[in-house]
Amino acid sequence: MQKGTKIFLVILVAIFVLGLFIKINRPFQNANTIPEKSNIPQTSKWLLPENFNGQPAWGIENGVIISTWPGNLGGIAGGGPKGLFRIYKGGEKGLAWVNFISIEPITQNSLTGFSELESILFVPNNYNKTSNPEQIIDEKLPQSYENLATITKENGVEQLNILFGIENSYINGAHVYITAHIREDKPDEIEFRMYAQKDSTEIKKIRLSSTAGNFNHLRILWLADKTLDARDLYPNYKETGKRDFALWTDFKFGELAKSFDGSLIVATTRSEDDPGQFWNDYFTKYQITQYWKKYPGSFDGDEFSSVNAKYVFWHNGEKIPGGVSYENFELNSPIFEQGQKVWFGATEKTPNQLGLKKFESTPN
Repeated sequence: MQKGTKIFLVILVAIFVLGLFIKINRPFQNANTIPEKSNIPQTSKWLLPENFNGQPAWGIENGVIISTWPGNLGGIAGGGPKGLFRIYKGGEKGLAWVNFISIEPITQNSLTGFSELESILFVPNNYNKTSNPEQIIDEKLPQSYENLATITKENGVEQLNILFGIENSYINGAHVYITAHIREDKPDEIEFRMYAQKDSTEIKKIRLSSTAGNFNHLRILWLADKTLDARDLYPNYKETGKRDFALWTDFKFGELAKSFDGSLIVATTRSEDDPGQFWNDYFTKYQITQYWKKYPGSFDGDEFSSVNAKYVFWHNGEKIPGGVSYENFELNSPIFEQGQKVWFGATEKTPNQLGLKKFESTPN
């Protein structure tokens, strides 16, 4: 073998070994890295960023859609605060804005983090503006979550899975991430799974809270043995400050309803006497029942629901037509567990169709 050929082969081997060493030892890619190939089939069923002009939004046709900042699919100026999930509903009448959902971890020292108030930035904040919604978002996340959005199939049912990390830790030291899942056979609901990162302060519990019921005039709370009007629960509440909220009210496990399949469920709707004076036509398209739910096997009997209310709109301080409405609405577990699950639903089905009974509205 000629000397030049030997040298050339030695160089090739050296390059190969160096490349292998870098591949094995490099850390996870950062948030700006986009894999070249998406594993999501391009079908009309699943809605991806390319369906929203490259905005960070994912969902299912004629079903729920979840979006994050800086996405703005309409419904509120600027798409809302940076630290909230934005939930939409699609259907024959077009796109409707449903609610915001905040992530509120409470640490063992009883300090609560508020994603909305602390301007926590949800990733992806550098989503692919062309076609590919996949993204590695945090080098601390386990390798199995390196794809932001994937399709899985089990027993013939497809499921869209989206990973959301938190770009900054909360003031209380909590550092969490969330996965959201939408099944093709349950297009009206989103499953949320909650996780703590390894560098997080120890977490006591995580609350997911729908935070903007006043926009949809949500006044009726559906429980196991009563339907409770916000105006009956808070008959004397008329505070007009934009940051004023009625006191929280909790409902224990025994007060919560069960749906047909044995799931734990609590729902909110508009009242029958709602004046229908909405500040935005996004809320006039559908009569939507909003609910939190836990399927059998995901609750243990200690869960509870919490609500508060507002008399004026959060965004401008104007009185809500028809009176006080529920603002924050939750279904909580008292103790945090890694991978804890809860489902949020937005459906045109009535609460009766979900297995809830209608009662005369009763003061608490």
